[in-house]
Amino acid sequence: MTDTHYTYLISSTNPKTAAKYYIGVRTAPCRPENDSYLGSSIHLKFDIEAFGQLSFEKIIIKEYNTRAEANKGEAILLAEHNARYSSLFYNRGKIALIRKQFTIDESPPAPQITKQKPRPFCKCGNLTAINYKKNGKTYYRKKCHACAQLAKQPKANWEISGYIKQVSCDKCGFRSKLADQISVIKVGMKFKSVCLNCEADIKVNGWKTGDLMPDF
Repeated sequence: MTDTHYTYLISSTNPKTAAKYYIGVRTAPCRPENDSYLGSSIHLKFDIEAFGQLSFEKIIIKEYNTRAEANKGEAILLAEHNARYSSLFYNRGKIALIRKQFTIDESPPAPQITKQKPRPFCKCGNLTAINYKKNGKTYYRKKCHACAQLAKQPKANWEISGYIKQVSCDKCGFRSKLADQISVIKVGMKFKSVCLNCEADIKVNGWKTGDLMPDF
């Protein structure tokens, strides 16, 4: 298999780490999703050793045909997010060399009234969607396009009614660890939170206190 060239984002899931993100470039002898390499930053390596690799998530941003194209892609990302001067990023040292190679200004941005903030990341790790541009300044949404579309999905009847799904099953008492382990059904005029096992049982044997009406 030929080498793959790609840019990636390391995102910290631990609030105690020194920073939140790391933008990197990598040439690997395997597919990017199978590459365990995280980065060369001393600060990042220190936190990985201190908090464990499970405290960090690796997200592939883009693949390239050559390493030169990947290096340029990384340089653009670093400049766009002002990563050398932002406390949110682990990136240090090599940024100046990369920017000079591709003639990207690595000096601190001059103070301006309409100072452009770095493009933020969505909670899922992707870059947020562009909202609009005005007077040379770009304004971003709080979510990426995919998450914004997901939020537009119609709500279930129990959500519209204001009912709050419980973490424990109302029938057997099972306490869930994941949201998908509990469903909401309608018994008579009331909503009930039940685990998947009880939901299947109720569909066959019914609910003793009333008739079962699945909520869609």
